[in-house]
Parts: sequence; structure tokens; C-alpha cells
Amino acid sequence: MDVSNIELIKKNSNILLTFKSLIRNSIKNDKAGEYINIFFLGNDNNFDNDLTSKFQKLGISHLFALSGTQISFLIVIISFFLKKINFSLKLQFLVIFFILVLYYLIIESCAAIDRALIFNLVFALNNIFNFNIKPSFLILLSLSILFFINPFYIYDIGFQYSTIISVTLILIMMKKEKTNKIIELLKISWVSFLVSLPISLYHFSYINILSIIYNLFYVPFINIIIFPLAMICVIFPFLSSLLEVFIYIFEGSVNLLSNVKIGTIVLAR
Repeated sequence: MDVSNIELIKKNSNILLTFKSLIRNSIKNDKAGEYINIFFLGNDNNFDNDLTSKFQKLGISHLFALSGTQISFLIVIISFFLKKINFSLKLQFLVIFFILVLYYLIIESCAAIDRALIFNLVFALNNIFNFNIKPSFLILLSLSILFFINPFYIYDIGFQYSTIISVTLILIMMKKEKTNKIIELLKISWVSFLVSLPISLYHFSYINILSIIYNLFYVPFINIIIFPLAMICVIFPFLSSLLEVFIYIFEGSVNLLSNVKIGTIVLAR
């Protein structure tokens, strides 16, 4: 349907929605604003659909789903400052939990974010109160809570990707094997590709073998440069021009690599 006319009947007086609107309206409608909206609010309504399809072709679309990466980044930053002022572990937990709840109220809620919050909450409580519960049991407990909240999360693609990859990496890290950083990154990329393979094939009917190599570059580039800058630009908007430089480098490489036909395998669903 095409909407021909929209009439404002009444303004919403909800404080939470007003707060959300203030934050969203403060983000500029430009190239940097698109990425800030995605990484900070999980809102991709204004993002280029053509570019999104190229991300899927390269096998890097998972980097643009609001997920545990954002939650983990916030926890690390907040923890860093709280440790500087000698907050106890329990007090740190309460402050972080309060901030995460506020953040949760302003973002676009999704299954992947709920998973990240529950996982972090359960693992944090286990560490603070020394319950000594095995990580494998903590994972099962977290998933049980999530499916109690909403059993239909099991059908959400973002939830499937984030859960299977996160759980696998947690179980791998339990072994604590000391390896070279490059080897470790290659291992993570290869394992993430393998465990997410059934999900990719089921939903999209094709895979890109080269995504293992692409992720070696794009995972650090997004997680270390673009994502943190996008979050920082929310507080310091004058850094948006710097963010745009890295965005153009990123999008230029995506446009170039998306024309490479080698490595793509299309299979029947």
C-alpha cells in the first residue's frame, strides 16, 4: 500500500517514547548517521538495501546485527571507568545492570540483544557470587530463561546466528589454548563459518567460501574501528567526519569484492 496522507491525531506523552525520539532526532540523517543508527540503536530502516545484499553475498551481514558485541563493548567501557574509582564487583554489577537496562529501553529490541543481555547477566552473577557453575550449564540456563520469555526466539535468524556462534566460541575458549593471535583469529573465523553453515544454507540457499577470508579483515575493522567510532559519535558528533572516512573505505572494498564471483556456491534449499 502507498500512504497518501498521514494525520497527527494526538501526541504521545509517554516519557520513554519522548526520550527515544530525542535521541533518534539528535542523530543526523547522513552516511555516518546510518551506521550510528545501526550500531547504537539497531535501526536499519534507512540503510541502503543494495549494500545490505552485498553484505550477505560476502557473508559479513552478521556484523551489522545489534548483538552481544555492542553489549560487551558497553560493559568493558563502563567496567574500565568503575575500576578506576575502586568500585566493588557487586557495585560494578549493579551500575552496569542499571545502565544496560536504560540502553535496552531506547534500542530496537530483538532476540539477539535479549540473548546477549541474559548471557552476560547469568555469567556475571556466576562470577560475582562464586557459584562455580560450569559454562556449559550457564549456557543451558540462559537459553532456558530466553525460551521461557519467548519460545518463538528459536525461529529468529539473528538469534540463531548469534547463539550458535557465541555458544561455540564460549565452549572453545574454555580450553584456554595459547596460540598466535593471527592463528586464533583464523580459527574463530573458520569455526564461526562452519557452525553457521546450516543456518546460512537453510535461509539463503547459498554460501561464500571466501567469507572465511573476508571475516579475517572485516571483523577487526568493524569491531575495532567503525563500531566503537559510531558509539563515540553519539557523545561527540564532531567526530562523524572521521567515521565517514572509514565508512567510505569499508563500502568501497565491499563494492569491489561483491563483484568477485569466485567462492559463491548456490544450493537447493
